[in-house]
Amino acid sequence: MRDIREDLRERLDILAAERAKLQMRVQAIELQEASYKAALREEEARVAQSSSENQTNPLPFPTASAVLLGPVIMRVMRAKGRPLALDEIRDEIVNSGMFDFGEKKPGRSVHFGLMSLQNGGELTRLVDGRWTLPQSASADPQVSSSTAMRGGQSVLGGLVEGRGA
Repeated sequence: MRDIREDLRERLDILAAERAKLQMRVQAIELQEASYKAALREEEARVAQSSSENQTNPLPFPTASAVLLGPVIMRVMRAKGRPLALDEIRDEIVNSGMFDFGEKKPGRSVHFGLMSLQNGGELTRLVDGRWTLPQSASADPQVSSSTAMRGGQSVLGGLVEGRGA
């Protein structure tokens, strides 16, 4: 009889990777959901205020808390112009009030926003864990091999780095 233990271990590894990918997707959806809820709260407050003031012209632009997190992260990265750690990015966003995290934990939300931007090729993660814009990272020898090989497209690249592999 053939020993299938190795086959079972391989399948478990595949399932673990699949689970991690799906968890990242769920968390990205939760982040989007929080953004839309914040936008809705802001819009409801604006409508209530304009109704009470009997204004007929609504604001022609969204308020800061109605903005999705990705563009806010990119604004911070461009403003700083250097690689930043997750904590630096989170603190900058929280202290500036550029984004309403609602009931979500800012660090977790920023982390998944960073992962989403990495997957979209808009940010690159360095070996030391800091994040950078691709144009400045492409010539940087500190760019992680998993990110460099996949062009920032792999969710697993970030997860493997996090496990130290």
